Amino acid sequence: MIGYPILIYYKRYPSKYEIMSFVTPYGIYLDLGMDGKTWYFDLTDYAPVLKGMKRLTVELGGQRQEDMDIRFLFIKGTPPHDIIDINQVWRPAGKYYTDIMSDRAFEPREFYMNPNGESFKLKSVITGHGQQGEFSPRWHTINIDGGEVEFEWQVWTECSTIPIYPQGGTWIYDRAGWCPGDPSDVYEYDITEYVSPGQTHTIDYGLNYGNGQSTYRVNKQLVTYGPANFNLDAAVINITKPNGESAAYERFNPACSYPVAIIQNTGSTTLTQLDIEYLVQGGEALNYSWTGSLEFMETEEIELIIPNYSFWAGSDSKFIVNISNPNGQDDEYPYNNSYSIDFVEVDLYNVSETLTIECLTNNRGYQTSYSLTDLEGNIILEMDDLENNTIYTNEVSLQLGCYKLRIDDSGDDGLYWWHNSSQGTGYFRLKNSSGAIVENFEPEFGRFAIYEFGIIDLSGTSEIPDEANIISVFPNPTSDVLNINLKGFKNSKLIAKVFNTAMLKVYENRFSVSDIDFTERINMKNMLPGIYFLRLECNGRTTFSKIIKN
Repeated sequence: MIGYPILIYYKRYPSKYEIMSFVTPYGIYLDLGMDGKTWYFDLTDYAPVLKGMKRLTVELGGQRQEDMDIRFLFIKGTPPHDIIDINQVWRPAGKYYTDIMSDRAFEPREFYMNPNGESFKLKSVITGHGQQGEFSPRWHTINIDGGEVEFEWQVWTECSTIPIYPQGGTWIYDRAGWCPGDPSDVYEYDITEYVSPGQTHTIDYGLNYGNGQSTYRVNKQLVTYGPANFNLDAAVINITKPNGESAAYERFNPACSYPVAIIQNTGSTTLTQLDIEYLVQGGEALNYSWTGSLEFMETEEIELIIPNYSFWAGSDSKFIVNISNPNGQDDEYPYNNSYSIDFVEVDLYNVSETLTIECLTNNRGYQTSYSLTDLEGNIILEMDDLENNTIYTNEVSLQLGCYKLRIDDSGDDGLYWWHNSSQGTGYFRLKNSSGAIVENFEPEFGRFAIYEFGIIDLSGTSEIPDEANIISVFPNPTSDVLNINLKGFKNSKLIAKVFNTAMLKVYENRFSVSDIDFTERINMKNMLPGIYFLRLECNGRTTFSKIIKN
């Protein structure tokens, strides 16, 4: 009515926290394997609400897609700083861009800063939806107490590099803050310098521009921390390579090149020095002296140097990183000083073998390039400026060591993509000396694909050409017993040796072949799962077999 103020009504809802935004992949043609895929997320900021009885929901369609097994691992210990509180700034929801820009949604909110807070952080997850909202980059802002905008960032995500591919849908297209089959982007902003404990401050979220069908789902949370619990403390918080556990790093694994670990300064004193020890369990340990400058809670990714492929020799496929002596002194909290991870061994080939790289370009050969590099990153082969619909072959004879074969596509859609049939279909593969394909790259790889492999010495081996004398090995793979059958070797001596991937001998035995059809058994039950090589010597001739132990 004229002369009366307009009343704004707000609906009341139960308290709700969004702890994770993960978009399920397109299911058509999707193969997640028998064991599925696993991601790991640090939920320490949510410790204040992950207590007592809580209702956990999966919403917005994901609950009707792939089966999801969600597990919480509660780790006993002392965090770098206590999480005093976490609050939703606004209830997570999707709103039209006009409502956001006019403050009818996600309007300015006043917050009383906890007087016990030492530092304050805003967590932000924004995903765009609708034709323009999903496929157009937009600038978003956070403003505190009016005046100039303190934080401004573009919500936009590269999707052609995500680890889950191929998918049946348009997974390659870049999107606003998310990709199908990957967690949504999380932005974190330290607002400590803009607020004061025990005071009230206004937090406002803004959107600079929108048009068409633009809707944004917004989740923002205010986290309050206490003071640092340690003066001098460092942590190793992740190993990204090698890594056989997390789907997030699948594009770079299995790997035999330089390992990569992430360290963090978890003490209030600036971290400038750190000793790092790293090894494959049961193998030789190496040491690295790190120097740099990390403030409290800052992280750094470190590439750890290894001398050659023999570093990966060990009794188990487990990589371990230990840290010590931060700033040359005792670490105040040693429980976060070690990190270990299971990994998958790379494929191995004989040094005497000639390998052939074969590439068929599609209708856009100019977008394709590929390279072969050694452990140190030295370029052995590099191919670019390729012709359309052309087969390229490169024969390579490699020395002992670790190698990386990589293919790139500047169009971000690989050698094939169902949604862009005009580019045609190509392939990229690796063949052995006999012409058999030993690695066939998925053509719908997006921006790039990587294959690392090892070259080892299987010297003294040869195929046994006499068809009257037959050696067979079964079952392969095996879980306990390996059978060796010889036909035509009566009254001979058989020497059997088993080597691991580092060519360390783990078994040897000698047998007297008494019958024309002779079978002997090797007990592999106590050997660790992985790849082994069986060397058989009989009548002056030798054969070598690759054995997989489950």
